[in-house]
Amino acid sequence: STAKTNSSGPGGYDGPGDCLGFTFNSPMTAAVSKNANWKVFDQTEFTEAGIGFQEKGWIYISEACSNYQAHCKLVVRPDACMPPSELAVDASRFADYAEAS
Repeated sequence: STAKTNSSGPGGYDGPGDCLGFTFNSPMTAAVSKNANWKVFDQTEFTEAGIGFQEKGWIYISEACSNYQAHCKLVVRPDACMPPSELAVDASRFADYAEAS
């Protein structure tokens, strides 16, 4: 959640939840994501060389989607312009919503 001005505590605003709820036009429910479900993948087939995305990117695959039988939605969340070494601060919150889908 986003911190209040001049405060070190959470402000109660759920940016990832509001973003996803708006995107999918539906209230969203979060679960608890699992670190083991994060994978680094080759994303070069989705862009032209040298333009846009890095060669490698992060993907979170929920337990329900890991068997390739479920119908799952995909959210692309751009990040820093560097190869993946660690997840963005809010990535786990987005993954919490993916785990609940």
